[in-house]
Amino acid sequence: MDGLSDIQIIEQPDWISDDEIADVLHDAHQTTLAAGMHYSVLTQNGADIRARLGENGRFFVALKDGKELVGVSGISFFERSKSWYAKGQPYAEVKLEGVRNEFKGMGINGLLHKRIYEYAFDKVNVLVTNTAVQNSIVIRNDLKRGWTIVDFTSWKSTDYYSVVMAKWKDGCPYSKAECRFRFLMKKCRVMLLKNRFGQTRAVFRMLNRKRNDKRVEEG
Repeated sequence: MDGLSDIQIIEQPDWISDDEIADVLHDAHQTTLAAGMHYSVLTQNGADIRARLGENGRFFVALKDGKELVGVSGISFFERSKSWYAKGQPYAEVKLEGVRNEFKGMGINGLLHKRIYEYAFDKVNVLVTNTAVQNSIVIRNDLKRGWTIVDFTSWKSTDYYSVVMAKWKDGCPYSKAECRFRFLMKKCRVMLLKNRFGQTRAVFRMLNRKRNDKRVEEG
C-alpha cells in the first residue's frame, strides 16, 4: 500500500450497510478484548450501533481503492451539554470508531478525524470523545490532534474507567491548570464511588439505602 493515497474518506454511502460497519468495529476492537477490556460494540450488530449513533448521527468511512471498507468513525449531535467544559452548549460526540487491524498504524484514523472535524465544526463549537484509560496510544494521539483531557467516568456497558476529552473549534477556552484540576478531582470522586464496571460501590449503596429508609420513616 502506497501511503494513504488510495484511502478515501466519505460519509457512509447507501451501498455500505450498518452490519458491515459493525464488522469493522468487531475486527478493530479485538485488540481491546485481548488487552482484557470489554467494549460493548463487540457484541452488537448493525441495528444496535445505529441506535447508539442516534437519529441525527452520521458515520464516515475509510475506503481503500474506493470499494474496500477499512475504517469507520461515528458522530452524534446533542442540543445541550451538562458538563462543565461545554455547559449549556450544543455539542457533538465522536464515537464508534475503528480501523481494521491490518490497516492500523497507517494514519487512517487521523484522516477520519480530520473529516469529522470539518463536518462537526460547521454545526457546533465543541466535540467530545472518550477512551479507556489503558489506551495510552489513543490518548496520546488525540492529545497531539488538539484534544484536551477534561473528565473521567465509568460506564455500565464496559469494564474499564474512561478518560473524557474535548476539542473546541477555536481552541480550549480554559487554562491547562483548570482542566487538569477538574479532571483529577473527578477521577478521585469516580474511583472512590464506583468500580470500573460503573457500579456504585457496596458501602455507598448501603449508605444510600439507610438514608432512604430514614426518609421513609420520617415521612
